[in-house]
Amino acid sequence: MLNRFLAGILHPLIHTGYGCEFGLLGMIAEGLAQTAVHGPTAPVVIHPSLRNLTTSNAPNIHGDVHALSIVARILADPSFSHTSIGLPPPEGEDSSALQRVLRMRGDALLAHVQAWPVDGADAGDVERKIEELFWMNALFLWRRRVGRAAHR
Repeated sequence: MLNRFLAGILHPLIHTGYGCEFGLLGMIAEGLAQTAVHGPTAPVVIHPSLRNLTTSNAPNIHGDVHALSIVARILADPSFSHTSIGLPPPEGEDSSALQRVLRMRGDALLAHVQAWPVDGADAGDVERKIEELFWMNALFLWRRRVGRAAHR
């Protein structure tokens, strides 16, 4: 169910979280309904072994790899290029770009995910990792010389 909860580019999680944050029971129900009907989008990245993970059997976390280092590794890897993967998907193919990437490079992507450990028992580590994600997303979404008409 975790795969389904994180499916659809996190929409079930977003709707459920929004509902919880603002006390909207209908929104929570919507998020859970989306979870029930979505297929597992990224089963290769959300490994089944996560179900058995506890703090007592969590893997030893060695080193501290920054999220941007992982992104740099992926960008430098020619097997992740859009031409190597065949993006955008060919006309008439019944899969999204995300599904195509996961099908063709899921195992390699999982290796990158596993190289970015988070110690969930350490609040400071979780906070640092969330900050890394903020920086990563800021760099992904930033565009040079874009006006701010909405702020005028």
